[in-house]
Amino acid sequence: PSFRAAVYSWSFEKSESLMETDGTTGKDACIVDQKGNIDEPPPLFVSEFAGSGEVCGQLQLIFTLLEYSCRRYVDPSSIVSSLGLDKDVQQDAQEFSKLFMTLLEERLSLKFKNENVIQEHFGGEYSYVTTCSVCHNESARTSQFYELDLRIQNKSVLTECVEDFLDVEKLEGDDRYYCSYCFCKQNASRRIVLESLPPILNIQLLRFVFDRVTLRKKKLTSYLQFPEELDMNPYVAGDASSSRVYDLTAVL
Repeated sequence: PSFRAAVYSWSFEKSESLMETDGTTGKDACIVDQKGNIDEPPPLFVSEFAGSGEVCGQLQLIFTLLEYSCRRYVDPSSIVSSLGLDKDVQQDAQEFSKLFMTLLEERLSLKFKNENVIQEHFGGEYSYVTTCSVCHNESARTSQFYELDLRIQNKSVLTECVEDFLDVEKLEGDDRYYCSYCFCKQNASRRIVLESLPPILNIQLLRFVFDRVTLRKKKLTSYLQFPEELDMNPYVAGDASSSRVYDLTAVL
């Protein structure tokens, strides 16, 4: 709800460029209140430029139609056009997510000068922790993320994918790690430690893998079971005072 409210509060700035519109604005939408009365979208939720070529305006319109409209479905063609995507070409969901998040972060930053709305709602943090097998010194490199990229090959349930993501990787042979304490390359182990998780957790399933036989990427069509409720508490380091239980909201 807070992210939706942030999108609703966006308004078009004169300094922003406006692409061509298909003529559909938020005020053209059919809205139904709790009593079943049809009305126009309230100005509080839909800006003057909702439905324009601007991506935030398009997202405003889609959120409004989903929440208040009497329509049985919402056509996303306008927001696809505003993103400059070719509808006739199959797009990778992971690439689309990164593109969409980047654009939203850029546009919403114009509205919220002192806060990063996307990072507050979708941003988490993990560390790459490398341990030298000789001196046992640990080095950590922290990184922020907007989605967790999980491998699904030979996995049947989502929790197995999470555990695989956090599993220890051996660095040996040509992959040995240069230890700053030993001053030479040593065998080592590396793991990912989840430091913090966002309010909205975006999980990307890596269905494309490299086929060593054909030397091409292939898509995995194996079945993967995921729960309607995902408890991430066992996988996060540090204080467990805050709940990290997520309800399944959408599947793409």
